Amino acid sequence: MSANLNSTETQWLAQLSAMRAAIAELKLPADLENVPAYGQDVWTDEEDSSEPTSGDDDLWDLVDDDEQEDQAFLSDSSYPVHEATPSPAYGAAWLRERLSYVSSSMSVDELQDHIVAILGSDSSDDELQMLLADTLGFDELDLVADFIAHRKEIATAVQPPLKSQPNGRILSRREREAALEQQDFQHKTASLAAAQDRSTTQYPHVYRAHDAGNMLSSHGRKYMLPLGSERTEHEKYEEYSIPPAKVGTLGLGQSLVMIKDMDTLCQGTFKGYKSLNRMQSLVYPVAYKTSENMLICAPTGAGKTDAAMLTILNTIAKNVTPSPFDDPNATDLAVALNDFKIVYVAPMKALAAEITEKLGKRLAWLGVQCRELTGDMHLTKAEIVATQIIVTTPEKWDVVTRKSTGDTELVQKVRLLIIDEVHMLHDERGAVL
Repeated sequence: MSANLNSTETQWLAQLSAMRAAIAELKLPADLENVPAYGQDVWTDEEDSSEPTSGDDDLWDLVDDDEQEDQAFLSDSSYPVHEATPSPAYGAAWLRERLSYVSSSMSVDELQDHIVAILGSDSSDDELQMLLADTLGFDELDLVADFIAHRKEIATAVQPPLKSQPNGRILSRREREAALEQQDFQHKTASLAAAQDRSTTQYPHVYRAHDAGNMLSSHGRKYMLPLGSERTEHEKYEEYSIPPAKVGTLGLGQSLVMIKDMDTLCQGTFKGYKSLNRMQSLVYPVAYKTSENMLICAPTGAGKTDAAMLTILNTIAKNVTPSPFDDPNATDLAVALNDFKIVYVAPMKALAAEITEKLGKRLAWLGVQCRELTGDMHLTKAEIVATQIIVTTPEKWDVVTRKSTGDTELVQKVRLLIIDEVHMLHDERGAVL
């Protein structure tokens, strides 16, 4: 080791001698007292110039200065620097800034209101995670984690201001007047509800799907499901379970139509009846006193045939002298049997025979003839002319209206068409019907 040190020292001394010889060849001035030291003509900080340092110290100072410049560059650059700084204030500004980078179909304000509503709910963290992920997308799971971790801070900081008292203080008189003027202006310039056609006749228990959106009033009250209804969502449809209504219970303001309060035409037809049932009482004002089209949906045994009888009596009453509408207590009724025809379309031939017998017995006291016209029962031209009520099937009525073998008069005199079991329109025979 000593031999190596000696050789290294010899080389270093030789290099030092060569440097000194090179300096001597430069012929520098001998008076170096007034010559500034190396580096003093370079501007430095006050701290650096206050204390003289050796050459090695200067070298390390240069390294430190480079590191400080690099740190200053990083701090001034636009790149985010993760430093051990205190947690940010999770307020409205922070929330809007984070949501502004989220790609969503909603605006930032709508998205903020939706997020605040979710965070302010009573849902658990797992439920919040699913709701926020569905709202923001699964690419924002880090943001979802921040929202869940600071849900209380965000919900507390982002609260809607008080409407009546801005900033939680009492309004002055001028502010109250300005608020009232603003409310009055908004009320006068608000868009009106959809116009309703009030020129048409309003019938009871007739609900129209008008442009106002099935609303009960212009204030926005809508129809709703009865109490106890359940709504079940399936993959491709929604199921509503509505509890059955109490049988025989009359609604508020409803009453049964008593036979004794009706005119003589109805009293003679409904002999043995004390009153109409609930369904028949509901349709009585429209079925008997008007000529409006009707669609009655009621379960089996609800009395739909008697409801159809009310429409038949309405047609007969228009061809009776004196008119029951003008003189309800008239007894001597003369029916113009040749001025009208009524067609009752039954779904099957067996039911057509039953309907024919029932209607024939009810209206026999008026002299009204009721006959069956099906594939098994044919009527001659004279029988058709003498018949006022024809009970037929869809197929037979289709044939009768297609060929005019003296049946043109029949079709021209039809004043009422009753279709029983109209839900068969969805059946294979629906096209014929």
